[in-house]
Amino acid sequence: TTTFPNAHLSKGADYNGGRDKNPEPRGAHPSSAFPNAHLMHREGEKAAQHTYAGGMNWSPPEPSKHKPLTQLQEAVREEDWAGAFAEGKTKIQAQAEWSAGTERCSMLQCLVSMHKANRVLEVGSFCGVAALAMAEAIPKGGEVVALELEPYFVEFGRKYRSRSEAGAQIRTM
Repeated sequence: TTTFPNAHLSKGADYNGGRDKNPEPRGAHPSSAFPNAHLMHREGEKAAQHTYAGGMNWSPPEPSKHKPLTQLQEAVREEDWAGAFAEGKTKIQAQAEWSAGTERCSMLQCLVSMHKANRVLEVGSFCGVAALAMAEAIPKGGEVVALELEPYFVEFGRKYRSRSEAGAQIRTM
């Protein structure tokens, strides 16, 4: 019988003649040892810390160390969007869930960095959380052009963008 050369790496494989006392899987398993397995959780869900093959611990991404971005995310979560709509401040009844969370911001920053982007176009910026996250990742002199129809959303995020050095790289239209 021909066997796969690395068959001993598969779960439950017995590669030492029945003397294996360790029933744990060996080798990489795509859904358990992937370093970014925490990204498999939906935005907003709390991802628990996991221990993977080899004893490595992986945790969900931590909130940005950039204060204005974190403050803007918190302000969006705490805002009474239904009340702003009822008072006529907005023409659109918004929801805090529209805003980019920590995981989405991290992913966008990673993409911007990987592609060495100097210019980014964001269509539908809401309060500008994702735009600010991407502006933090592009090089100085780069630009994020953020398109948003609702003036209240733009104004809501403006003070947080102005607190960040990267905020100067965002042009909202």
